[in-house]
Amino acid sequence: MLEDHGVNTVEHHVFREFDAGIQQVQRNPGPYAIKPLGEVQNVKRLLYVGDEDDGGDVVDVLRAYKEAWGHRM
Repeated sequence: MLEDHGVNTVEHHVFREFDAGIQQVQRNPGPYAIKPLGEVQNVKRLLYVGDEDDGGDVVDVLRAYKEAWGHRM
């Protein structure tokens, strides 16, 4: 939406499956932020900002979210 009005934003991706997000991080290592969409998008404790250069922490968090929340996202 912001891009539609000429506002610069950071690169972002929307994934419908956890495994696709995990693959993205593994193929393109770097620090990432996670913001869930869907039914649980307002659960603030699910927001996560990674700090490992290889994205390993984000992969771990996505795997944990898949196990705990996969049926609701």
